[in-house]
Amino acid sequence: GRAGDGDAILGLWATEPDAVDGNAHVEVYFEDGRYHGRIVWLEKPEYNQDDEQGMGGQSKIDRENPDPKLRDRSLIGLNLMEGFLFAGDNLWHKGTIYDPDNACLELAAGCVYDGSQYANAFQLIELLPDNCVARVHYYVWHKGSWIADRNAYQNASDGIAEFPLRCVPTPTPVV
Repeated sequence: GRAGDGDAILGLWATEPDAVDGNAHVEVYFEDGRYHGRIVWLEKPEYNQDDEQGMGGQSKIDRENPDPKLRDRSLIGLNLMEGFLFAGDNLWHKGTIYDPDNACLELAAGCVYDGSQYANAFQLIELLPDNCVARVHYYVWHKGSWIADRNAYQNASDGIAEFPLRCVPTPTPVV
């Protein structure tokens, strides 16, 4: 069952209009104990006649997918978000958001330096969408505890580096 106000995300949402593709409507639904979202409408469902890839007038497909086997699937019905759980306080987590431009769903990293069989360094990746920043915290194991690794990245003198993110505006509900 569902608890709290997790269902507040359910319904039809409109994306911000794009000059080339127009906007889309995404239906957020609950299935198998998790929240998902799929494209149900496109303002411009077909490629423009002057499409650079020669698909003018054809229905839009997932042609930018990094997996060639998935590039012919229709954008209508495509799940953009999958598997989210409601965590409370207007937070849904542990799901994935599909973005063919970035093709990255989860970030985790660690390493083992020569001469050790155990992990002795890791990076914590903090995504800050409100600030359009990814913050990477570098840590190293030293004398029995994790400390900031100030030598891992030249722009991280305090063990923390920030990288810009390409931000997408928050969708607005369809009225």
